[in-house]
Amino acid sequence: MVVAKSWTMVKHFDGAPKPEDFKLVEKDLPALKDGGPYIQLYIMFKQIQMEGFLLSLWEDRYEEGQKQLLQWVLEGKLKYHEHITNGFENMTAGFMGMLKGENPGKAIIKV
Repeated sequence: MVVAKSWTMVKHFDGAPKPEDFKLVEKDLPALKDGGPYIQLYIMFKQIQMEGFLLSLWEDRYEEGQKQLLQWVLEGKLKYHEHITNGFENMTAGFMGMLKGENPGKAIIKV
């Protein structure tokens, strides 16, 4: 059984909230059906907002992001993985390996 934990407000607070205004509630969740996590109802009932990350929303900060990412790579804070397949004649094998998940990171064909 999976246990869900959530903070629940015990009473409305005056001024700044204090720890005693909340309590941790644990609730047993039913077993998953068909092996999938079905979180949509939980999100809806808890009124949680789930938002995807769309690159187009940040176009005006693209250059800033590129500079920051490069700095992190140079500092070793951000690591990347490349899988290089050598030769144009091995392109199909490299592509199939990418589809099968045989290589981590970016798949590159070096010609």
